[in-house]
Amino acid sequence: MKESLKRADDLYRQGKYQEAYDLAVPCDQKLDPEGCAEACRIRAWAKYYIAIKGNPEEKIRNAGHAAGYASVVSISIDPKRRLSAYNVLPLALWISGNQSGAWEASDEALQEFPEEPSAWNTRGILARWAKDYEQGVIIGDRVTDRSVARGDFLTAGHGQQNKGDALRALGRIGEAHTAYEEALKRYRQHEHSSGKSATPHIVNAEKKLAEVSK
Repeated sequence: MKESLKRADDLYRQGKYQEAYDLAVPCDQKLDPEGCAEACRIRAWAKYYIAIKGNPEEKIRNAGHAAGYASVVSISIDPKRRLSAYNVLPLALWISGNQSGAWEASDEALQEFPEEPSAWNTRGILARWAKDYEQGVIIGDRVTDRSVARGDFLTAGHGQQNKGDALRALGRIGEAHTAYEEALKRYRQHEHSSGKSATPHIVNAEKKLAEVSK
């Protein structure tokens, strides 16, 4: 894989989303089809986080761009790359206003990857956004259990953080506090075991933990 894409992926994992987006150029003539797909995958995730963390006035437009880049990754034959794209596509579609498309994309992801915890994690986020908080809690636990069994502590952390968000919406603050603590534990396990950064996720979970600790 081209060095610039590895660097772009590192920047994304550090939470430097605009830098990652700018560096991952999908139309670079030096890239083969899988390289182009990887650039689009990075851009999709970077643009999604720019949408939810950046200028609110540009949120829908940025989410639409993220969905567009995620759709392009369908050219990939690499399962991990396709799964990653399928994880961001439903979220970007939902934020851009296409809720039916978000559910359809999630259905497609679960048909192709029925045992993948990260695909279920995305489903849990959609459930919470649809105000089905109890389902969000159930899916969060399922994601964590399956991820820990695989040694995927990053996704395990996501499962607990999303479970905490659902519990918080239900007013079950004590349980949300516990879930956020568990999320932080898993994120730090991920950093220790993989050597890769989970800084943006740790910062987010720490902020939520502080909010429910008041």
